[in-house]
Amino acid sequence: MRNKLIILLVVVLAACSGKESKKGDVYFEKGEYEKAVEAYDKFLLIKPFHEKTLYNRGRAYEEMGKIDLALADFNKIIKSNPHHVEALMSVGKDILVRKKDYELAIFHFSEVLKITPNNETAFLLRGKAEQKSGLVNEAIKSYNFAINIKPDYGEAYLSRGTAYLVKGNKKMACSDFNKANANKVEQAAQALHKYCK
Repeated sequence: MRNKLIILLVVVLAACSGKESKKGDVYFEKGEYEKAVEAYDKFLLIKPFHEKTLYNRGRAYEEMGKIDLALADFNKIIKSNPHHVEALMSVGKDILVRKKDYELAIFHFSEVLKITPNNETAFLLRGKAEQKSGLVNEAIKSYNFAINIKPDYGEAYLSRGTAYLVKGNKKMACSDFNKANANKVEQAAQALHKYCK
């Protein structure tokens, strides 16, 4: 009898916690990130290593500007599943944009590319981290890969154009700014006006 009660309790708790995770998703979609985190926390009390919920809570923390907490969730996922592409990408983006640790960002995007070698976004972001590190030639190679995968990738053209400017190749830069502009990248028109008159 006692075993049946324990099993019933586990089933009820799991069902309730599943509702909390879904409730968290609804709050997230509404932009109510604090409520989303509260719901995810309740679910994670029952299933502390549930990847989807950890990832979603990390995203909610990002939206709240709590980057260290977001990184803790993403890194917890990566520790148990080193092939979790979304968590690797999120860590790479947060480190690139907010922490400005470009070497570590390059590492994370390179890890993503080992798992998903045709990930144009990972190539673009790795290129940006390489460029910020002063590795302009490597950045251009990463942008080239992104463009080869997605020939209309305007943001990659814009980024490659800025890399060509750093190298002093205005002709190539302006060509890329034109391609970025043709693909409706906002900053491309400004770059054309500033550098390509």
